[in-house]
Amino acid sequence: MIEALQQRCTIRPVFFGTAHRIESRIIPQTGFPFIPLSIHSTSSIFSAQTLRLPFSLLSSLLKAIHVLKAIEPAVVLCTGAYISLPVGLAASALSLPLVLMEANSFPGRTIRWLAPMADRIFLSFPNSFQWFSRRLQRRCILSGNPIRPSLLYNPPDPAEAKRRWGFDPTLPLVLVLGGSLGARSINEAIASIVPQLIQHKIQVLWQTGKQTVDTPLSSPLIVPTDFIDDMQAAYQAADLVVSRAGASAVAEIAAFGKPAIFVPYPAAVHRHQHHNVAALVRHQAALFLEDHQLKEQLLPLIRHVLRHASLREQLAQNIRQFARPDAAEVIAKDLEKFLP
Repeated sequence: MIEALQQRCTIRPVFFGTAHRIESRIIPQTGFPFIPLSIHSTSSIFSAQTLRLPFSLLSSLLKAIHVLKAIEPAVVLCTGAYISLPVGLAASALSLPLVLMEANSFPGRTIRWLAPMADRIFLSFPNSFQWFSRRLQRRCILSGNPIRPSLLYNPPDPAEAKRRWGFDPTLPLVLVLGGSLGARSINEAIASIVPQLIQHKIQVLWQTGKQTVDTPLSSPLIVPTDFIDDMQAAYQAADLVVSRAGASAVAEIAAFGKPAIFVPYPAAVHRHQHHNVAALVRHQAALFLEDHQLKEQLLPLIRHVLRHASLREQLAQNIRQFARPDAAEVIAKDLEKFLP
């Protein structure tokens, strides 16, 4: 999205984040200023972090006010993570234009709390409007969730994409994604069915994340890797995707129009991934399994989808309806209205 804005006008973005997460390393590498805040998320009201929350929130709010006063931004954009709360409150206190982005189907607490103060709210799912009052809905725009423009630029055809990974282009391929850290339940389920996948000549490109995964058999049909650099070729090669249901994964799979079996992360706050999946399932745009169903149902479901071309085409066609490949451009065009 920053790239889309830079193509339209001259901007000098400043990022807020936390010192202990990956953004503290990635953003400074881009050359953009990075401001760390001390607020932390909490998963339980009985945790020590919860007791410290009022103090860290106040400290972060005062720091955000100080920084915003100094840089005098034309607009403040908050993406919904807990770090956005003090920044959004600071923007409102200083009467600065406030724009929110909600990537998930069900808006998180930060977005819901900041929404009454916002000038604009960008949404990724059509059903997200229902969670806002009629007054706030007038400030909402269905933009979609921005994905990297390079993902969709000049993709290889599926056969060539399979060859890039050393796969047989005549055999079906399942792309398994668990995020950069890996999804233990998905990894364990795939590892347990490797012999059957090989027996049925089903190829697997398997992003294991940083977890160590032991497979019972070694075969050129099964390619585990901790990280996939060329996601464009990976998506193009896939006849079916098995993935968590985070907002970014859903946006990318929809953009490529791939049949998918989603396994929502059961511990996600407010079951955000379940809400994302529910929005797709209602439109017959995806299939899903719960974590506890993987052991018994993953292999039969994979084989069922791969055996039925009409089902794959239906899922692909329906999930494309959720694709918003121009999301970054839509958001950038509207944000431009707030710039001098």
